[in-house]
Amino acid sequence: MQKIPSNLKAFLKASYRILVFASSTGVNLHGEIIISTEHVPTFWLSLFNNVRAYDPVLARLPHMERELSHLMNNIQIVRRHRKHTTLMAEQYEELLNKLINSLRKCQLEASLYFLKEDLSDFELVLECQSGPFAVSPTGQFLIPGSCPGSLVIEFINKNKALAKQLLAQAPRLLEMERVAHAKCLKEFNFSTLKKDDTISHYQMVNFCTRLLENTDNLNILKSMNNLHIQVSHYYSVMQDGRICIPWDWTL
Repeated sequence: MQKIPSNLKAFLKASYRILVFASSTGVNLHGEIIISTEHVPTFWLSLFNNVRAYDPVLARLPHMERELSHLMNNIQIVRRHRKHTTLMAEQYEELLNKLINSLRKCQLEASLYFLKEDLSDFELVLECQSGPFAVSPTGQFLIPGSCPGSLVIEFINKNKALAKQLLAQAPRLLEMERVAHAKCLKEFNFSTLKKDDTISHYQMVNFCTRLLENTDNLNILKSMNNLHIQVSHYYSVMQDGRICIPWDWTL
């Protein structure tokens, strides 16, 4: 990989920007600068020279999130950090704008479904143009931006009980994951033990617990110090040396 020119380093330091190497290039919804390792430094320079042009977009995002929250009875609009390498600021603004405009047209449905119910205990995540509706393992509503507002209202109304249950369970599962993760690092002396974004707290706990229950059968792992383990849905060895193991692995 080519080194970052000194003038770019100075720019980052002066601007207090976070730089992330990924598979795309731009400024994400968190304001981080994303550059692709496949692009040449001259392409990076073009982005750095124009990065302040994204500031107005980033400044508009909180206002749009508040507007969306207001249209949905004060539901919390959450930006999940796991999408920071794929969802750029202007893309996120477009998704927010589409859903806001759609919901403005169906406030009668919202009042019929929710009445005056306060939804501030719930969380809504908007991070894709199209796709299925879903409730995340932590109880967040995952909503595509191009769907009709009436379907969003109907989906949230039908799944409030499930989301509430998952939200209540999330702190306990997170603590269980933290404890199991620490035990695995100590037992097997892994350099890193991370998980894919799609791996839930429950799946990570299951992975770690089963490792610890089978230490006698996994002496090879204990003899190979400083492994970099990535909990995933498949077996693989990545170019950077990470070993991917599915969360539901078998001996």
